[in-house]
Formats: sequence, C-alpha cells, structure tokens
Amino acid sequence: MSPAGRQSSHTASNTPSALMIALGLALYMKALMKGTTVALGAVYYSPYPGWRLGAGIGQEEIDGDHGHTETLYRVGVAYHFHIGRFGLAPIVNVDHVDGDEAVVFGLALTVSL
Repeated sequence: MSPAGRQSSHTASNTPSALMIALGLALYMKALMKGTTVALGAVYYSPYPGWRLGAGIGQEEIDGDHGHTETLYRVGVAYHFHIGRFGLAPIVNVDHVDGDEAVVFGLALTVSL
C-alpha cells in the first residue's frame, strides 16, 4: 500500500485539544466603593465559542474603624460578542463573602491587537 493510502494512528494526538485552547487565567484588583477593594484570581473555561465560565478566589478588604479582610469566592458566566477587532461581553458573577452572596453584573469591552 502506498503512503498516501495509509492513515496515521497519531494524527489526532498532534492536534491541540479544545480544553487547552479554551482555558484562561486572570488577576483582578478593583476598588469597588470608597474603602472597599477586591483582589481576585480566576480561571476561565470556554465550552463553546463565545461562552466563558469562570471561578475564582480572592480577598475583599474593607477599610475604616472596623476594617477587615474576608475571603471571596466567585463563579460566573459571560458571552462575548465579536465586532471586528472589538468585543463586548455581558457578565454575571455570584460572589460569596463571609456567608453572604452578591450578584455582580458587568460589561467587558475588548480590543484585539
């Protein structure tokens, strides 16, 4: 049989998996309100084009007379709309801090370089 008629048994292993392509990492530091700061690290997974699922852990720091720091856990979902070099992504996150939950809505604007 000629080489052109054979199929390689390792072709699929040379292709990057969708899981490797769809993972992302992010670090955030935000001043939410006067005296409140959040530092967060997150991991993102894109199961389908445009969709992004995320989970992260960080700290919420409250300043003032009774200032303190709490551990923050975040899970969220976003959908990314591409418009040429630009993108727009509505985001919904749920933050868990000290037994309380907060739903956080956001909008990300992106530019591809």
